[in-house]
Amino acid sequence: MTRYVTILIIVFFSGGCTASDKLTPSCSTIELSDYYSNYIIFDVVSYGGGLTTESEANQWLGSEVVVNKSQFKIRDVVISNPIYKVRCYPQLEEGNVDTNRFSDFHGFAMDRKSIDVVEVYGKGDVPTEPYLKLEIVKGQVWDAHDGFMYMAK
Repeated sequence: MTRYVTILIIVFFSGGCTASDKLTPSCSTIELSDYYSNYIIFDVVSYGGGLTTESEANQWLGSEVVVNKSQFKIRDVVISNPIYKVRCYPQLEEGNVDTNRFSDFHGFAMDRKSIDVVEVYGKGDVPTEPYLKLEIVKGQVWDAHDGFMYMAK
């Protein structure tokens, strides 16, 4: 009985809120197939601390990023038969902090109306926890990882 009351209290106070509740309607116009392509990492920019050194991060300059039905590849991550989901998040108002730390949190691409994201899932990943999130920014794909932004076009 106590467990059911606890669950009801959590549902009541959370309002059933999930990350998908924060999605903007602009996502309905995005076709995932528009982003199936091979990209090249053209820039690596530090945005914070991490265990990766600058020279380790820069070794990925010029490497290929693959986004297609049969394979996803970026840096040393390769996923066969990935599952993709496109999600769009509203640009946060100044002073608000979201659990997602997208590039705008670090001062990148601040002029967007929404943050368009391709979530990448591998076989066996939990449906609500993507293995990786790529931001779509002006036809490019950006990956924030361990203090570095890997930008590919």
